[in-house]
Amino acid sequence: MTEAEWVRAKDPTLMLEFLRGKVSDRKLRLFAVACCWEGKEYVRDWRRHEAIRIAELYADGLATPTELHVAFIYGAEAPPPDNELSPAEHAADAVSCESAYLAAEEVLGHHSRYDYDAPYRIILWWRQKKRMRVFQVRVFQDLFGNPFRPVTAAPAWQTSTAVALARQMYDSRDFGALPILADALQDAGCDHPDILAHCREPGPHFRGCWVVDLVLGKE
Repeated sequence: MTEAEWVRAKDPTLMLEFLRGKVSDRKLRLFAVACCWEGKEYVRDWRRHEAIRIAELYADGLATPTELHVAFIYGAEAPPPDNELSPAEHAADAVSCESAYLAAEEVLGHHSRYDYDAPYRIILWWRQKKRMRVFQVRVFQDLFGNPFRPVTAAPAWQTSTAVALARQMYDSRDFGALPILADALQDAGCDHPDILAHCREPGPHFRGCWVVDLVLGKE
């Protein structure tokens, strides 16, 4: 994959393959989690919600392998969804995989492996699949930025204001203050165009956003 192909990517599967061995397990698991939260309106069973929540905690080292295994059991025990066009319910099982890469791979696969006989269901499935693929590309680009141009944060940029803003957004999953973070970083001497542009993009943004992680010192 070239830089131009990454920037203009339409196939999240190719992006994941490119990232193999280049990024942290935390980032890959947060990618899988973001994909599941996107479909949370379909994840009606509390056990699937709990599986996603535990997997997200595990990504940040806040849950144990035993708890991750419990999350897997929760997902596996949840009854099949009433709406067969809700792959998010199935993908919730994938986030609790022991391997972060497998979790990401399974989330991509769960949104592809659907066969329906009725023409109207095929149309609905195709629309959902297309929407999810666009969404997954956006998640990859938000979490990993441009991997061909890695950025290192200057210590001077990590002011108490910038760190507090980044921490608040990370904890709340509300990234509406990213433009304010851009201003704080500029005040601290940051003039990196990719950082400032990303903060001022409309999004969406997710837990694991590469700029927020950069400020917080997360990998």
